[in-house]
Amino acid sequence: VKAEPQRIFDRSVLPNGLTVLVVPNKEVPFVTVSLGLLNGGWTEARPGTASMTLQMLTLGTERHTDEQIARELETYAISLGGSANMDSSTVYADCLPENLDRAMSLMAEVVLKPSFPQEPFDRLQKQILTELAINSESPDYLADREFRRRLYGEHPYSRTATGEVADVQALTPDALKDWWCVNARPDQAILIFAGDISPDKAKALAVKAFGEWKPAAVALPKELPAIVAPARTEIFLVDLPGAKQCQIRIGQPGITRKDQPEYFISRLVSDYFGGNFHSRLNDSLRVQKGLTYGSSGGFGASRFAGQFSIRTFTKNESAASAVKAIFEEIEKLRTMAPDEKELSRTKSYMAGSFVRNRETPQQLAGDLWLVESNALGNDYFDRLLSTAAAASDQDCLALAQKTLHPDKMIVVVAGDASALKADLESIAPVTVVVPEKPKPTAAR
Repeated sequence: VKAEPQRIFDRSVLPNGLTVLVVPNKEVPFVTVSLGLLNGGWTEARPGTASMTLQMLTLGTERHTDEQIARELETYAISLGGSANMDSSTVYADCLPENLDRAMSLMAEVVLKPSFPQEPFDRLQKQILTELAINSESPDYLADREFRRRLYGEHPYSRTATGEVADVQALTPDALKDWWCVNARPDQAILIFAGDISPDKAKALAVKAFGEWKPAAVALPKELPAIVAPARTEIFLVDLPGAKQCQIRIGQPGITRKDQPEYFISRLVSDYFGGNFHSRLNDSLRVQKGLTYGSSGGFGASRFAGQFSIRTFTKNESAASAVKAIFEEIEKLRTMAPDEKELSRTKSYMAGSFVRNRETPQQLAGDLWLVESNALGNDYFDRLLSTAAAASDQDCLALAQKTLHPDKMIVVVAGDASALKADLESIAPVTVVVPEKPKPTAAR
């Protein structure tokens, strides 16, 4: 399997610094457009700002109300929206080719002239707060939150793009407007067309929609806090009185896509360790020991950091057994190379899924965004596939030995502390954490 994205797309850069990529494919009369911004939740002072800002873009501009925008989108079967994660932000649209000019005009309007009106802001804020209030009662959510905080410390990755209840309550339309003014910049953006459109047509639309876009503020460099690896294995027990089951998270800081060839080999290791039903982790915890209905684990990478993590759930009485079983599998990963069947199956799955997941121009556009936003180079996927195909069982073993430290792992268990603490203390020191309760939302 070969992957050569440089041969299936067109690339140009406008005078204002906006990068324009086009993945043409006329098999289906459909076009998607995504404006990716390199600034996401990692740039914000108040958690949740970027996410809410992107959601607000289609809820009012200097020319149209949210109702008028919604009516226009429905009339011409155009989808238009925005979202943000911790690494980046995206404004996206899709439509039939005959409606693309109109879609691009609307996209430009919400990007260049958003108004952040109060009434739609209040409505969206209430919706987000309701969702967060529900999530804050979930053991799964609370375990993930505590794990992020312990793993990433002061780094932005310690939080979600949505923020917590108190964060969202503190947001204002002016705060969103200020963030957008500073962080929505053509010289830090990538416009990607995919589908039934020619490169010339796409560039003309890009120039018409965004050619006059200029940065509204000076871009200031942002230095992210260092991620400090744990000094020892420690268990953080999120107390949920009365809970009959518990959520378990175990992990440590990991590697990024720029750590090569380690990251490439980690894709193989992750798959046979905890990436599917037949993986070592699931076979041990579910099939052999009956401790859970499901588990997963392996290496994962974001733009600025990576992690090795494991997640599962179990009954209170088997929590300590499950944690011990996980550590046994981590140790096996460091001492037992994959057998021929494991490695062959993993390589075959990786090659086959690569092809299946790149059948549409939109999927290829997603690859381009990953490569461009992470500055990985156009031959990234070729290097990934060739390295994985050539990797030996000893390469996989060496990767696990080099990167995994069972004596320096973060363990989070969310459940009834009174039922769990004593057994967990036989594994590692336990710190009980009382989750904060969100304060009621003040009525506007």
